[in-house]
This record gives sequence, structure tokens and C-alpha cells, in this order.
Amino acid sequence: MLKVGAEVFVMRRTILAGFTAALVIFILPSMNRVGAEAPLYSVQDLGTLDGHPPNVTAINASGEISGFFSGDGGPRAARFRDGAWSYVPGLENTMSLALGINDHGDVVGYLLNDNWMWRAFRYVDGTGVEVIEPLPGGNFSFGMAINNNGEVVGSGDTPDGNRAWRAARGLPAVAVPTFDGGAFGTASGVNDAGQIAGTASLPDGSQHAFRAEVDGTLTDIGAFPDGTTSVAVGIDGAGRVSGRALRNGSFRAFRYAGGLVDLDTFDAASSGAEGTSNGTTVGWYTSPTTFELRAFAHTAADGSFDLNTRIPADAGWVLQQAKAVNSAGQIIGSGMFNDQPRAFLLTLAVPPDKTAPTINSVTVTPASIVPPNKAMVPVNVAVNAVDDRDLAPTCSVTSVDGHGAPAGNFSVSGPLSGYVRAVGGATYSFFVTCVDAAGNAAQASANVVVPPDTTGPVFTNLSATPATIWPPLNQMVTVTISVAATDDSGDPPSCRLGSITSSNSAPDGDFAATGVNTASVRAVGGRTYALNAVCTDSSGNSSWAATAVYVPADTTAPVISSLSASPYFIWPANGKMVAVSVSVTATDDVDSMPACSITSIASSDLAPADAVITGNFTAQVRAAKDNDHSTRIYTLHVTCADSAGNKTEKSVDVRVAREGDASSTTPGHKRDQFTLAKREWKELLKLLARR
Repeated sequence: MLKVGAEVFVMRRTILAGFTAALVIFILPSMNRVGAEAPLYSVQDLGTLDGHPPNVTAINASGEISGFFSGDGGPRAARFRDGAWSYVPGLENTMSLALGINDHGDVVGYLLNDNWMWRAFRYVDGTGVEVIEPLPGGNFSFGMAINNNGEVVGSGDTPDGNRAWRAARGLPAVAVPTFDGGAFGTASGVNDAGQIAGTASLPDGSQHAFRAEVDGTLTDIGAFPDGTTSVAVGIDGAGRVSGRALRNGSFRAFRYAGGLVDLDTFDAASSGAEGTSNGTTVGWYTSPTTFELRAFAHTAADGSFDLNTRIPADAGWVLQQAKAVNSAGQIIGSGMFNDQPRAFLLTLAVPPDKTAPTINSVTVTPASIVPPNKAMVPVNVAVNAVDDRDLAPTCSVTSVDGHGAPAGNFSVSGPLSGYVRAVGGATYSFFVTCVDAAGNAAQASANVVVPPDTTGPVFTNLSATPATIWPPLNQMVTVTISVAATDDSGDPPSCRLGSITSSNSAPDGDFAATGVNTASVRAVGGRTYALNAVCTDSSGNSSWAATAVYVPADTTAPVISSLSASPYFIWPANGKMVAVSVSVTATDDVDSMPACSITSIASSDLAPADAVITGNFTAQVRAAKDNDHSTRIYTLHVTCADSAGNKTEKSVDVRVAREGDASSTTPGHKRDQFTLAKREWKELLKLLARR
């Protein structure tokens, strides 16, 4: 180390355009130690190698550290393992810097090759140093970080300017996209998901930190409202980025998790966040009064705090810069120990944990169960819980309260699962207990609700037998309904004939329910009966449906198969009234006894008193010839009607003539009509001759 009237130390910086420097030298005034408020960390001096203190750069989950030592021959990459430093094998005599280390102990950095060109390298135990060549057309490559998959990220020059890159193990470097129109880009961190933290320029020349996804998508981390520049340094497993950004003309430490968060609560002249892991971010700030460097850390629980306030007051240390933090909360950095520049390792000196976890939420799926079909339904429980010490408190379902339901209606089936019976109106409370590593426990609950059953059954079939009644003889007919229905409860609903309605306002005595599924209806033609069925589930919900029974109207008139008159002739024509009767044979498709009667009598020369209907089948007619002395013919019209009012008519003749003369024109007699006509013609000629 140089001595230039003050203490000098070396700080790692993100390499920007030009790659002109890998080290930034700060010349500082003498440091004043700050007394501790609460000793929370133990401090370990990370020692020396060949008489030189290390420049520490990264720490993995098991406490192994990467760094480099600046000796007379230039920097040498080194690794801290098993409590001791050693140069990276193969680089003992090569100018090199180790800037990152993963959980396997693999180291990344860059070295100066025999041609005095900087080259990124990846070191893996067993296979040694692997050089990562520059991007096509480039002269330099700088390795900055490595993840647990062995993927290295870094930066290098290209004909188009400096670019960030990533290199999977055994593969060449591949450029990471930069902002459109930007002149350069750098990468400074990578997590196990392959997300990269870096810095790139915008078309206007300003610099913004970014996060790059595996697919090349860039998230512009942006800048503070009153600044134009942000620089990314580290990234954690959740994709949170740490770095520094200009604000009011000076750099301020930030953490990005969807938005920039200013971590500088010290009103510092400047500050920067170097590393972040598992909710802890570390870095440095410059005192606004003394301009001395101070190491700080930030957690969600404590906010930002000066690390010097968290070590024993008599430790002999001034912690100047915190460089990195691992998932266990161990922090590495640089400072002054007994007024000598040294590197430190802070380890949490944790007091007994007496704080129970905080359960932020308990979610049950499903939270509402429909339909209430009494089936056993699986329920999964999700718990969001945090603890001030334990990163992952253990949560499990410890009981289920059925609020009076039978014990067989609910059960716990796994650490975060159970079963409940879908009974309408039931509520089941799942009680969850979360326990941290110290045994502190917290409990919360969430409810699964089965809403009351308000849905009626669904008819799947409804029919009547018979659906059509024939013949419509006004008789009472038994009808049976067939009903099928389902219900969302899973239980078969109870179904019955609920009511009967009729068209044409049938009298109440014409229909009646005679059983659960039977009825009696009167077969009146043209009438329709609605048999209304009702189905009710176990919760009392009812549904109605109707099926029709139709009685077709009788529209067919009776058929008169025979009709005769007795007597069918009257003689002599003495002017007296003579009794006549008719004989009718009629049938009907419905009415077994259609009603028949003489409805009218006609004659060729009829006086009102010459023909009288005396009964349904009887009449009296006058035995007289017509005024012209011709044969009088009486036509007796007979009408037959069925019970539906359908009518048919037929007629029969009665003649005032001698038997032989009358029979030829009377239906059913065998006299020759020609002979009769001939005789009537002769009688007409005789009459004319007398005149």
C-alpha cells in the first residue's frame, strides 16, 4: 500500500466505458471509530497474504471469499477457504483479480495474458483456469460475477462499443442486449435464475442500471427524479438489484425491487450499495461532516444502519466499506483495524430468538364450496409467514374446527391440506401454526364456507301415461306421471304430483290427484290437462314442471247406415191424416248411441197442416194428391247427432200412391222405375184429354 500523508485503501468499482480502470484509489483522512449501540456482529480480521491485506470482493453461502492482493508485481487473484487465503491455482504469478465466487467455490475474474491483454477467467477446482475470450472483434474481456450454474457475466469491447456479456460453462461469451441507441453496456452481477444486473448508456449519453432476463428482455431501472444516472453493482436471488444513483448531484445507495429505493438515511455526501442477498443490502456512505467512509447495511426490519454501531465498541475496528453479503447475513468489507487497513468478516452474533413468526395471510382453496353435495372436498392451504430470524418458518395445519359439524365431516390430510364435507350452510376453520427454528409459534386461521343450498332440483324427465286420451266419452281416466330429477346436493329429490290445471275452466270434479304420481281426469273432447309435478330437495328447495294430457275433440259425425219409413205408401188418397214412423240405424266412432230424430218433412205440394212430426221417429202426413192430381211425395229428413254435437242427415220418402206404384221409387223395393214413369205419363195424357 502507498502512504500519501493519509491512509489509502483500494475499492472495487464497476467498469464503465473505456475499461480504463479496475481499481479506484481513495485517499482518506484518519478515521474515528464509532461506538456500538448494540453488538450484533462479531468481527473477524481476514489477515494477510505475503504481508498484504486482501481486497475482498464476494462471499458465498458457506463463507468462502474471493478477492485479490496487491503486491509489488501487481494484483493476484485469491480465495479464502477453511480460514486461510491462497492464490487461485494457476494464477499465482499472473496479474489477476478475483471478483466473484459461487457456492461451489468457483471463482471468476480477469487476468492479464502474455500479450498484455485482459481476459476474463473462470476457475473450477479440478479443471483449473478457463479463459473466456472477448466478444467477436473485441480485445478485452472482464469477468465480474458467477452464479451457482457456473454462468459468468462480464464486459468487453467490441467494434460497436463496450458490451455486457454472459458465458455458460464451456461456451463462448454472448453479448447481452443494451438499450436501443446506447453506446456501451456492462454486467456486474448474475443470480441463479440467470438474471443479470448491469449498466448501459442511453442515446442521450446518460447511464441507467438495468436488469436483463434470460430471454434478453431489459428492465430499465431508471434514475431518481432529480438525477440522470444509475449504476448497478449486485443482484440477489429474487432479482433485487443494488447500486448507486445520482440524486441532488451526488450518488446515493439504492435497492431496486420494482422501483428505486433510496437507502441513504445518513444525509451522506455520497453513498453506494455494493451487494444484496436475502433481504440484506450492504455498502458504504461518506459522512456529511467528516467525509469519512462508513460501512452500512440495510434490512427491512432495521432500515439502514451504520455497521460500526453493531460491533463491540472496543473491537478496534473502523468499518469503512461493506462489499458483499451472503444468504446467512455474513458481510465482508474493508476498514481500519488498529489504524491499519484490513479486510473484515462480520458474522451475526444472534441473541436468543424469542419472537414468533408473523403470519401475513392464510389462504384456503377452495374458500367457498359449491354445490353442497355432501361430498368430501380436498382443501389446500397456503400460508405467507415471515420471521425475524428464520427465513422459512415451518407452517402446518394443526386443527380444523367444524363449528358443530360431525367429526367425520372434516379432517387434516397433510401439513397444508385437509378435507371437508360439502354440507350447505357449514363453515370450517383451518387453524395453521407457524414455528421458527427457535420453536416460537404463531397461529392463524382461514375459513372454508359451504353456502346454504338455495338451488332447486333439475327435472330430467317428466311424462304422463296416457298423454292422449281417446275416446272422449266423458269418462274418468286414470293418468300416471313419471318423474326424474337431480339435485346439486347429490341426494335424489322427492317428487310428486303437486297440482292439476285444465283448459276451458273444467269443473273441479273433472280432475283430481289420486296418489303421489296418479290422477283422474274426465275425457272431455278438446280439453287439455296440465299435471304439475313438484320436486323438493333435502334443503326444502322446490322446482315445478308440467306435462300435458290432451283429450282430442270429437269432430266425426255419426254414419247412418240404414233409414226406412213405414208405411212407405199411403192409399187411398182420401185426405185423412196417416201415422208414419221411421226406422234408423246409425253408428259413431265415439258415441255408442248417437241420438236420431225426424227433424223436418218436405213435400212437393205441402200445406202447413199436411205433415206433423209427432215424435223422434213418428209423424203424420195427409193422404192426398197434389193439386195437379199428381202423386204426392213426402220427404222425411232424419238427423243423427253424437254427444260431441257432430250431426249427419239422411232422408226417406213416403208416397201417396198405390202400393205397386209407390214401391218402385221407395228404397229397398224392386219395381221398375221405367214402368212407373210410363203409367204416370199415361195418367197425365188421360187428364189432358178430359179437359
